[in-house]
Amino acid sequence: MSADVKKEEKPFLLSTKLKMPRPRRDYIIRRTLFQKLKLCNEMSIIFIKGAAGMGKTTLLSSFLVETGLKNTAWLSLDESNNNLFSFWHYFFAAAGSLLNEKIDFGLQPSPMFELHEVKSNLVFLINRLCSSTDYYIILDDFHCITNPALVDSFEFFLRAMPENLHLFLLSREEPPVYLGALAVSGRLLYLSGEDMKLSRNESMEFLRKTMKLKSDDTQLEKISSFAEGWVGGLQLAAASGELSSDLLKQGGGFVAEYLTREIFEKLSPTEQTFLVRTGSLSWFDQKICSVLFGALNFDSMMENLLDKNLFVICIDEEKGIYRYHNILGEYLRQQFSALPEQEQKEILCKAAESFAQEGDSSEAARLFLQAKNYDGATQNILEMPINTEAGEYISQIPIDTVAKSIDLAARGMFYYVDIGNIEKFDQLCKSAIEAWKDTPFCKILQYAYNLLSKRGPSVLPHIFSLSDFKEYGMRKETAAFIQLGVANLMIMDRQYKAAREFAENAEKICFDSLEFRYYIYALKAQLNEETGHLNDALEDYQRIKGIQESEVSLFMQEYDYHIGITGVYLKRMELDKAFENLEAARAMVTSSAMPSNMILYSFDYNLAEYHMLRGETEEGAKLILRIIKSSNVIHWADRLMAELNLSGYMQPELKEQILAEFETYPNKSISPSLSFELLCARLYLQSGNREKAKAIIKSVLSFSRENGNSLRLVEADLLLLHMTDSSTPAGRRQQNNLLREAIYYAWENRIFQPFYVDRDAVNPLWDNFNAELSDKISEPERIFVRDAIRVCSSDTPKAEKSLLSSRETEVLIELAQGKTNQQIAEDLCISLSTVKTHLISVYGKLGVSSRLAATSEGKRLGLIS
Repeated sequence: MSADVKKEEKPFLLSTKLKMPRPRRDYIIRRTLFQKLKLCNEMSIIFIKGAAGMGKTTLLSSFLVETGLKNTAWLSLDESNNNLFSFWHYFFAAAGSLLNEKIDFGLQPSPMFELHEVKSNLVFLINRLCSSTDYYIILDDFHCITNPALVDSFEFFLRAMPENLHLFLLSREEPPVYLGALAVSGRLLYLSGEDMKLSRNESMEFLRKTMKLKSDDTQLEKISSFAEGWVGGLQLAAASGELSSDLLKQGGGFVAEYLTREIFEKLSPTEQTFLVRTGSLSWFDQKICSVLFGALNFDSMMENLLDKNLFVICIDEEKGIYRYHNILGEYLRQQFSALPEQEQKEILCKAAESFAQEGDSSEAARLFLQAKNYDGATQNILEMPINTEAGEYISQIPIDTVAKSIDLAARGMFYYVDIGNIEKFDQLCKSAIEAWKDTPFCKILQYAYNLLSKRGPSVLPHIFSLSDFKEYGMRKETAAFIQLGVANLMIMDRQYKAAREFAENAEKICFDSLEFRYYIYALKAQLNEETGHLNDALEDYQRIKGIQESEVSLFMQEYDYHIGITGVYLKRMELDKAFENLEAARAMVTSSAMPSNMILYSFDYNLAEYHMLRGETEEGAKLILRIIKSSNVIHWADRLMAELNLSGYMQPELKEQILAEFETYPNKSISPSLSFELLCARLYLQSGNREKAKAIIKSVLSFSRENGNSLRLVEADLLLLHMTDSSTPAGRRQQNNLLREAIYYAWENRIFQPFYVDRDAVNPLWDNFNAELSDKISEPERIFVRDAIRVCSSDTPKAEKSLLSSRETEVLIELAQGKTNQQIAEDLCISLSTVKTHLISVYGKLGVSSRLAATSEGKRLGLIS
């Protein structure tokens, strides 16, 4: 208001400030906070603190709408209200609306008026509001009130206001007025910034219900995780389109504009400089900042920023370690990139050196890479654990530079193989072969290059010892890791025995390293899963879990654990356990700490197989086709190809492409995977080339028997059933023999998946098998047969059919009543021989060998009461 307004003129009121903002459509109900707010009639002050966009206004407006709270008045404040006259002029108007009468502040705007005049008017208002009726006044954006005289008058009002008046103060910052006395007397309700954060479920509900996003759960989880409970962040991330690592550019500028106007411009120049210089850091403390700023009162700076609720997150209060909220951090990195290039490099290298001294090699490497200081980055990468994070950093260094270091090259190649980037592996491998001619390392490189690139004969290198590498200055860990890498390649090359020898040799070199033992057990688990030793694989994963629980640095490898054990559970058809681990992996996928290019292939692969085994073929097929499109090497998805083919979703051109790739192998002196061979056998069988299919299956059977691969042996046996003529006694005997061998190699490790996949060929054989061979197999095998029948008797394991036929169930009910075979035949009007046939089938399906055991097992399974 202008100070020269004439006395006779009434100062105007902006009516929109006195209206409650309408909550947005389809708002979410924050039930936990609503429960706390329902105590408002017992409180004098309800102070709600939260940063810009934390949803304070929406929370309260939706609370008023949902609860229908009566006698409420709303006042939206801004900088223009930060003086005695303007504030109280509007406050009196809000109070008057509660009393259904017009109450003027009583003073006219002037250059100066005495505070005692204001207080005398406040006494009048306090007396007028005092009654038996509860009144509620909401002051939105209360942080705008900083004027000392105004704060003093407001404190006067608080000390004297009646108990029936309740004030909601919505603020981005701590209150400028003293509220301690109210807190002690139990008349203050305080909701902090932490309270205002959306939970994971609230975030997902907001994105689906309020923002109307149709993305899948994985995408929504990413947005939710990135926003870290900030509702404004959810809106910014969602509105900017598909979430990427560059939210601000995706948002077309409006995201940056919002952060600039609502946050950055409200800070002092010193605070702005501090934020920009530290914005690129994953974390910071007093030591780091002293390197960057020299003389700086760090504690005072952090206290100011925290008081302003500026999306600064304290990681460790005792050690004074902080970081920025994801979205603010991205904004600050954008501001940092606007600095002169040389200034950026100096700041980054200073910070990197400081992090290296603090022992955080990962952060030091990241910052050196950002500054393109590859020497500094290399030195710190080699101090890091050998893991996918180090591999991601290596991928940012020029290949020629990486190839000159055996330590770096070995890690880099293993990383590229791990994420399936064979093109980058080829480039690095060729460069390293040239750099390390006539060395043992070169021989291994050539072996790996030939094997993975499928370009020529693969010659198995001898098992190296640490002494072979000492002369090249290689680290002990690298030498062991190379041998572990070779073991991994040998699994792909079907050389299981040699793979175990390499792994054990590597373990001897670095047995004292808990971290390295993790990789040893991970490789053994992979080998045991491939060969069908699923019990051993589960034991390996239990060891891995134990190591992870005791070694914090292996947190990132927890994803690999969940994905790996999921594969084992899928082969055992333990779909509930597979789902639990997929969900745990999904939670890590959505974490901003997990680089998506490292994990999407393996996660989607297992998820697609899970859908197929659940009978959700359409959903699974869509995911498989997406995986194929993103992969340059089809045979890596051999299991999925088999599922896609059986579901009827495989196009003829894809079948031709697969078989064309298979035909190239004889010229390479390199064998395809056993699983890929079985896939091609199926395709040849479907195309009418039975002889070709049969030859492949028999080759797989012979290799699997000789090399102890139970999984592929079972798969090959069951696939061969499709080609066996059941119309003759000899054919039926052959079918029984194939089924019996499959059961023999599957029962101990509970390998059920192949039986479910080929259930169309297996299901018609169970009755004949039980009738002829049930008494010739062991008790554990009979139990396995019973469970396999249960798995195979359904189109989908999630909706199992009855284990027994209706007639078999009737026979079992009669049996449970103690009736003889003759009595059962008479009661059911069937022949005595038919009763005996049904009993043999019942015994086989239940995995029992006596009448009493059949009755007991039938009751346990709920087949009879």
